[in-house]
This record gives sequence, structure tokens and C-alpha cells, in this order.
Amino acid sequence: GEGHENKIYHLTAPISYSFEEVAQVLSELSGKKIPYISPESKVFEDTLKQWGLPDEVVNVSSLFSTGIKNND
Repeated sequence: GEGHENKIYHLTAPISYSFEEVAQVLSELSGKKIPYISPESKVFEDTLKQWGLPDEVVNVSSLFSTGIKNND
């Protein structure tokens, strides 16, 4: 959008939360158990393919999820 060209925005927070912690907070807020499930890479990729996502999107999503899992 206008005024944002060539600008850098650092999106950080003073505290980082794991996906398990987010699921726990959502469970507390909703009053329902919301589990966090971290599937193996192959299962994740197969699920994305079953949803009809193109291979390029599956590959990028898999790389991102692996990076997150490894704290990269």
C-alpha cells in the first residue's frame, strides 16, 4: 500500500509462545480442550496434498514448518 514502499517492519514481541502454549490459552479461553498436534513432515505434506494444494505450496509450507520446529 501507499507509504509502505521500501520500509522494513520488525514484527516481534517481548515474549514468544510455543504452539502448545497457544493451544493451552485457547483451551482456557474457549472452555474446550484444543490440542496442538505436530505431525511428522510426511504426514503434513500428504495432508496438504490431499487438500489440493500445489506442490510448490506444499514444499514451502514443509520448509517453514521444519524451520519452526527446529527454532530456525
